[in-house]
Amino acid sequence: MYGKHPHFVIVGNPENRRITLFQSALEELGFPPADVIAYIDLLNGRSHLQQVVRPGSTIRIESPGRDFEVEKLLLRLGADAAEAEDSPWISRDAAMQLKFDRGRIFYPRQWYLGFCAALNALQSQLADYSSSHQFMNQPSDIACDV
Repeated sequence: MYGKHPHFVIVGNPENRRITLFQSALEELGFPPADVIAYIDLLNGRSHLQQVVRPGSTIRIESPGRDFEVEKLLLRLGADAAEAEDSPWISRDAAMQLKFDRGRIFYPRQWYLGFCAALNALQSQLADYSSSHQFMNQPSDIACDV
């Protein structure tokens, strides 16, 4: 809590329907809107949780789905781990060159490994942060490899 209203931080794709609905619910309750950190900004290093998390913040992690640029960044992030475990994989550079193909799922294991790395990074960003905060959904509950 910060003041008399809770403070929420959402990690997700801002245009996502779940984020819109959550923001509407906060408004109906008379709470201020949540701060939204876009996956694309986190994955590109333009945003950091410590920029918005404060004492009492509640962090909600949404799905990174339905944004092809984010998908490519997750594939790039999972490239080294996928190569190391000998899964089907593509290089970091090749991941960024992929073209959108509606309905096609590219390298699901590599994507998952990248998503796990992103969740680990979220947890690490706050590990040394002395603020008392909580996750609505723990990264380790979202992906068991975290």
